[in-house]
Amino acid sequence: MVVETKLSTSVVPNGAAPGVFPYPAAVEEASDRETSPEDKPSSPHSQSQKQLDVLLDFQRMRNGLVKASDAFRLLMPNYGLTPAFLAAGDLLYTAASNRVAARHTALTAAIAATERQMVAEQQARASYIGFRRIGRTAIHLASGRKSLLLDEKLPQAKESFVEVAERVLTAAQQEPYATQLAAATFDSERVTEALAALDRLTVCIDERKVAAKAAKEATEARNAAIEELRVYIQQLRANVSTLLRLNPSLHAPVGF
Repeated sequence: MVVETKLSTSVVPNGAAPGVFPYPAAVEEASDRETSPEDKPSSPHSQSQKQLDVLLDFQRMRNGLVKASDAFRLLMPNYGLTPAFLAAGDLLYTAASNRVAARHTALTAAIAATERQMVAEQQARASYIGFRRIGRTAIHLASGRKSLLLDEKLPQAKESFVEVAERVLTAAQQEPYATQLAAATFDSERVTEALAALDRLTVCIDERKVAAKAAKEATEARNAAIEELRVYIQQLRANVSTLLRLNPSLHAPVGF
């Protein structure tokens, strides 16, 4: 299973030297191999370590080029390492970092929407089960019990449950059931509250679907941005390698 971690959204903090890509604190923590047992996460992280490594590789390589020898830097434009090419890489890095952060935000929102849906479902089912229990004490004729589905198993699927429960509660507002239920303490106000709980669940189901879709799209956008940066890094390595092969007296910058 891929172990993932969160990446800081900071790319170039205020005060950093131009062209230098400092390591965000979160990235430093992700690369720490001497974490104490107390600091280890209790569950897998949500961000691919391999994708973070792509960002780290770019940082190291760009910092290395910034700090390369004058002789090396003088030859860089001759091998495709022009200011425009390097600027394009910086933009890809920023975009990938931002996509990682955006996906983290979208994933968090999807989890929160799922949690709200769970609470809404628990409340709706509890309210409806209460109605059924009271209904079984108040409705004795087989026709009435059949009409209100008092003896039938509840659907497990959320949307099916909502559809069945709304239909039954609507029927329960009609006579003779309304009077019989009210006499057994489940009056029209409690029926209305049960219907409101179903409405909240419906809203939460829709919100969860929207959030899940947004998280999926954010994940796809992150993956695409990381892949673009990965391809750029391959080109960067190839150009540096060519420069070094044709100029063996030069030393490779840090990160290559």
